[in-house]
Amino acid sequence: MRPHIRSLVRTSELIFDFPQSIVEIGSYQVSGQEDIADMRSFFDGKTYIGCDMRKGKGVDRIEDIEKLSFGNETVGTVLLLDTLEHVKDPLCAMEEVSRVLLPDGYAILTSVMDFPIHDFPFDYWRFTPEAFNHLCSKFPKRAVVSWGNPEFPHTLISIASKSGKKNHFDEDIEELIKTLPTFKPYTMKVKAKLILAKRLRMYETIEKLKHINRISFNVYYEEKIVKSGERA
Repeated sequence: MRPHIRSLVRTSELIFDFPQSIVEIGSYQVSGQEDIADMRSFFDGKTYIGCDMRKGKGVDRIEDIEKLSFGNETVGTVLLLDTLEHVKDPLCAMEEVSRVLLPDGYAILTSVMDFPIHDFPFDYWRFTPEAFNHLCSKFPKRAVVSWGNPEFPHTLISIASKSGKKNHFDEDIEELIKTLPTFKPYTMKVKAKLILAKRLRMYETIEKLKHINRISFNVYYEEKIVKSGERA
């Protein structure tokens, strides 16, 4: 779990007040990340079910995301936090997520693009913004966020609503996106690399690191983009 993803979840819950039950897929807390990977405290008072394909800390229930045992329309919110890159068939996984969500349910997806291979237990994919939009295409309302260098972002985010009804989705997304640059991913590591790159006159590296906290986003209703923007 990356620190800025933890901050994203904490702030998103305050803004959206996601419906329960909250189901986290990929909840296994690997050694050394027990504290940072625990999202339960952000959903105090709500039913929270941690699911993974293996037993361990943070796991309440063994589940295969490509064949979930939850009934149709029985889950309020699904969290997929830096998990889809470890799923063999992400399209099948998102079909299952859509199936189990309530009519007013939400899905929160995050994943990586510019990031090292990390086997927990396997690492299959890297995603683009268009890939995230396609994965969430069954959700009438969705926001797709690219975080970092627009040509090679370190993080992809989608918050998707299964409901097609008018609500405050646009305003809530806008409020969330305003907060994202304050999370400052990889702050100390980036500062050290930037100092070194400037000393060595590594101009391509300097340009990449300058965009580490840049936010680009599209908000969709069905297949139409209704809002786009950037935050530096």
